[in-house]
Amino acid sequence: MRLDEDIFMTSDADKKLRRKNRLYLICLLIFLAVIFGIGKLPVEKNKDSQTGHEMFYTNSSPSIPRGIYLKVPRLSLDRQDYVVYKPPAECVAIAMSKGWITNPDILFVKHIGGLDGDMYEVSRERGFYINHQYHGHISEEDALGQIIPHEEGTYIISGNKFLPVGDNPRSFDGRYTGPVPMENIQAKVIPFITEDILDIFW
Repeated sequence: MRLDEDIFMTSDADKKLRRKNRLYLICLLIFLAVIFGIGKLPVEKNKDSQTGHEMFYTNSSPSIPRGIYLKVPRLSLDRQDYVVYKPPAECVAIAMSKGWITNPDILFVKHIGGLDGDMYEVSRERGFYINHQYHGHISEEDALGQIIPHEEGTYIISGNKFLPVGDNPRSFDGRYTGPVPMENIQAKVIPFITEDILDIFW
């Protein structure tokens, strides 16, 4: 029917509205750059890496949506919360040796996939499960064909630790490194201006 066709067609009015939304977004970014100094915020160029500001953190890694994350009060930490954390020394050593990062003091940002008492599993078929729920697969190699180390088995998170998890199966996260001490968490953050949010306006 013609009515259905009209619903899915992009009208001139729709295009103007999108252009207006883009303009509003650009103005907002300029305003924030002036007020909060985002324009001076350093952006780490290494893979799976972030660099921080006391209010904002930038993520240039494909592990989670790229963009700017806003620090929020750390009143509680729950599953699926995004956190900025310092990876353990052994994880940094592996990432440095593979060329995934070049700065040993880099911070990572992932969401909390599991907390104390939760179970996670790396199966023989390279499946990744948290509390029996499938959360993606395990990649054996990175984009350059280098082996990504991982250990098969079923584990219980304990010792005041959390399991960091990214959205990308090649994210160097808990499915490969295991849990991380809670004390390594530097900040709790939420997406502020990220690529998936920008997709709404484009």
